[in-house]
Amino acid sequence: GTIETPVYEIADQPVRAESGRGTVVQAGTITANGANGEVILTAGDDVVLEGGSSTSAVGGKFAAFANDFGTYDSQLVFEDNASVYIGGGEAQFYGNELWYAGDLFANAGATLSIGAMELAIANGAQPSTPALNTLYEQMVEYYSKQGVHLDLVGDTQITVAYMADGKISGGSGDIAFRNVYEDGGILFASNASGKRTTIHTTANLDSGQGGSVYMT
Repeated sequence: GTIETPVYEIADQPVRAESGRGTVVQAGTITANGANGEVILTAGDDVVLEGGSSTSAVGGKFAAFANDFGTYDSQLVFEDNASVYIGGGEAQFYGNELWYAGDLFANAGATLSIGAMELAIANGAQPSTPALNTLYEQMVEYYSKQGVHLDLVGDTQITVAYMADGKISGGSGDIAFRNVYEDGGILFASNASGKRTTIHTTANLDSGQGGSVYMT
């Protein structure tokens, strides 16, 4: 189904668009703010948040899942110029295959979970057209420094590239790398000299301590 130009505005209630097969496209505006507000978009094929769309679950929960348990090729597409707002709430993005180019607006204390079958963390800033199943160093650093807790998930593997400055520098937000399947892993790739990226967090001005780093 497609959520197009209509504007959906409710408070403290759920909005759900679910499809066992087919594609769910968010191309309009959804507002479901409040502690009990949530926006859930799920499909057995693809979920697309189109550029120009706006989805708000401030203080609540946003979730977009594209998962095919047979072929494992469903795509979650978060297009450039698509916006999701959660305030201090929770956002979950998962696709068997993931294109993550949109804008997630969150406050300190929020939780952002992003996952795919295989997830890569690449060097530098996020381009307007990111690589498939890839997040970028400066995005991870930005959210952690804003106090947002990150849950980065790879079902079969997470690969962390060697960063040009040798490190991922976070702030008061936790950074978690989570591998789902027992036969998977978390790989820190080395540069030509055999060095690998390190991860550390430091306290922000408004926080007494840096976030924690988890690998599971």
